[in-house]
Amino acid sequence: GSGSTLNFSGAVNVNGDSTVTGNAVSFGSTVDGPNALTVNASGATTFTGDIGANTALSSVTTDAAGTVAVQSGTVMTTGAQAFNDAVTLSVDTIFTGTDLSFGSLDGGVNVNLNGSGTTTLGATGSTTALTTLTTDAAGSTTLNGSVTTTGDQTYGDDVALGASITITAPNAGFQGLDIGGNTLTTNLAASGTVVGAVNVNTGACVKDVAGSVSVTGQVTA
Repeated sequence: GSGSTLNFSGAVNVNGDSTVTGNAVSFGSTVDGPNALTVNASGATTFTGDIGANTALSSVTTDAAGTVAVQSGTVMTTGAQAFNDAVTLSVDTIFTGTDLSFGSLDGGVNVNLNGSGTTTLGATGSTTALTTLTTDAAGSTTLNGSVTTTGDQTYGDDVALGASITITAPNAGFQGLDIGGNTLTTNLAASGTVVGAVNVNTGACVKDVAGSVSVTGQVTA
């Protein structure tokens, strides 16, 4: 029931589209596909083992209530991943799918986001800064919250701002950047290089006194 605590101690195979609903939900081992998994938990959802490492799930969705702890290094789907609540990572993690979205994302680890569609990030590293953040060249990334890392941020795809945000890191690199009428503030200890074009629109780009920002593509206001 919705008020229960559900513990799956062994490996879970999702052989049909499945929805798990409870107060707290814990997966103590691996979770594999090939179908879709939805977890609706008002409390904590914990993934201890890899997700989709042996057989990718078609999709993974968590609701906005509660929290999610990912304690494994692999999350793989053939479709979308929608972590609508606060996600905390405890090990270096690679997320691979089409559209990837996170309500928020924290943890002192290295994160790779390999999304062939749109990757959407809420506040990232606001509670516990990530070590590094890397996105692949496929797809695009939308930043709806500030991003803080103790190491570098490398955006291999084009980045659009969905809100006014701050990027805090030693270095930050963007393939392309669409500020879209928002304000981008960069707190960079070293440098921030935009490889592609920058569309400022009616927005603004503000840097702190440390580091430098260089743009190698066309700037459109």
